[in-house]
Amino acid sequence: MGVNPKVVMKKRRVFDETFKKMAVELSRAEGSVQEAAREPGIDSSRATKWATW
Repeated sequence: MGVNPKVVMKKRRVFDETFKKMAVELSRAEGSVQEAAREPGIDSSRATKWATW
């Protein structure tokens, strides 16, 4: 089975600990994970996960 040339794999974004902490702090300051996640362009579910660890 060959590789389909029309399928494009997205490169996985990796966030360091400093960025994650900044995003969590921003969400607490904003009072909304969705609003805080929108600014740096991350998914709100990812920011919620970071806030729970």
